[in-house]
Amino acid sequence: MYVHPCFMAQLPQVPGLVLYQLVLVNYGEFASPDDAEVFGASALGLTRAGYYDTLCALADQICGCEPA
Repeated sequence: MYVHPCFMAQLPQVPGLVLYQLVLVNYGEFASPDDAEVFGASALGLTRAGYYDTLCALADQICGCEPA
């Protein structure tokens, strides 16, 4: 499982990132983004909306992580 190097200093966030992708790894084309959100939120004990917001905030960080 590949996790962007930007998150090396944010190890507590890595499980949330991995759980989202794990659904695709396990179920392939049958998995939807909705399935991934429900799975990740359930595994972490979050609401789906809270999990989604966390993922969006983490994804937004990648734009500022790349070397200039």
